[in-house]
Amino acid sequence: MLDYSTCKSLKDAGFPQIGYGDNYIRPDGKTHDEIYDEMDDNHIALEHQYVEIKKDDCYIPTLSELIEECGDNINFITRMKSGIRLNYWITSGIYGVQSKPLEAKGKTIKISVANFYLKLNSK
Repeated sequence: MLDYSTCKSLKDAGFPQIGYGDNYIRPDGKTHDEIYDEMDDNHIALEHQYVEIKKDDCYIPTLSELIEECGDNINFITRMKSGIRLNYWITSGIYGVQSKPLEAKGKTIKISVANFYLKLNSK
């Protein structure tokens, strides 16, 4: 899962804050799903209950949304694995008029694509 720091960076870079997914993350790292589960565990009546989206909350995009937002800039996504030591994902592609190469890594495929989006949209 993406952490708050990554989701906040995506938000700051202009990533849409609504989409196919329905989960948000708070600065303390709790997701709305976790908060809702806590409400259920505490036997709070959940009929018509929802977790309010606060100003500092950030949308947690799905993998497909991340890929869609990167557009045609992604050429491939691959997993690098060699025993225990080397195990990460690489998202590779191009950007700009001159089609400059761009690459981003991550521990998971979702983090790799999120990092690619951030590089693509860095200001």
